[in-house]
Amino acid sequence: MLVCYRLLDPGSEWRLHRDWFKNSAMADLLGEDDSMAAKNTLYRCLDKLCEHKTPLFSYLKE
Repeated sequence: MLVCYRLLDPGSEWRLHRDWFKNSAMADLLGEDDSMAAKNTLYRCLDKLCEHKTPLFSYLKE
């Protein structure tokens, strides 16, 4: 979800938590509820993604 958010409509994790997740079809597409967009969950996931950011974004852009 974080990667899709960054590619489709970049913004802060706070904005994703507060607005974007509720106003997108991401919950339906992933079969998840609002807990997926909880701010603490987002920050923990972001910490894990940071080390893979450059290769991941390069791959997705191709």
